[in-house]
Amino acid sequence: MPRTAITPTPLVANSLSTPIAVTIDITNGMFITAEPEMSTLLITNTDTSPHVVTLRGGDPVTSLGAGADQAYTIPASSSRYIGPFTSARCQQKDRSMWFDFTAGHAGTVTALVTPRGI
Repeated sequence: MPRTAITPTPLVANSLSTPIAVTIDITNGMFITAEPEMSTLLITNTDTSPHVVTLRGGDPVTSLGAGADQAYTIPASSSRYIGPFTSARCQQKDRSMWFDFTAGHAGTVTALVTPRGI
């Protein structure tokens, strides 16, 4: 099955943005299509054990990304911000970023994107 989309919430200068939280899909993984350098994710973990979120390395064939996977630990019953990211390390050929989650990870992902000029 295809990866589940993470809907980015663009931040707006001098205004409030209502972030969109998406339930973690541990089976299929998730993706976001947004500029990595301007993106930050808030990942929650409602499980009583810590879990690892893996940002997959980019697609080296297209020269967009050629980095190794990056792992982030989200403590038990907690949340963490991760990002911004580097496009040279993590973009796939369709310009998305891919995230995988360990079994048992329950929670949500919220993507915040800062537009240029803010």
